[in-house]
Amino acid sequence: MEVITISGIVVAPSERCKDKNGREYLRFRVSCFSKDYNGYEKYTYYNCYCYFTSYGALHKGDTVFLTGTYIQNLRIPEDPAKKAYVNNDVFVQHLAKGPVSTRTTRNDENETVKK
Repeated sequence: MEVITISGIVVAPSERCKDKNGREYLRFRVSCFSKDYNGYEKYTYYNCYCYFTSYGALHKGDTVFLTGTYIQNLRIPEDPAKKAYVNNDVFVQHLAKGPVSTRTTRNDENETVKK
């Protein structure tokens, strides 16, 4: 496991969930923007799980700064016609809301959103 620090934009409203042991957690998805060494724009999406539920709800477009345990899962479907994909999961240890973003970003459906 790795510890990762992320600053990004929430792409969907957070949800309160319970695990199989009955513990409540907050689930949300964060998009991070960067450029690779060739200058191409790159968006990475992280599935975030926060067991410290005192943070309250997060809304689409909120800027967040978080630190947590990073786990990357490769999902290979049984049907060879379907594509394999990677899940980027973060179990949040520290979370802070930032100022409202003015950056143009993309949500999960690749629609451009301006905040």
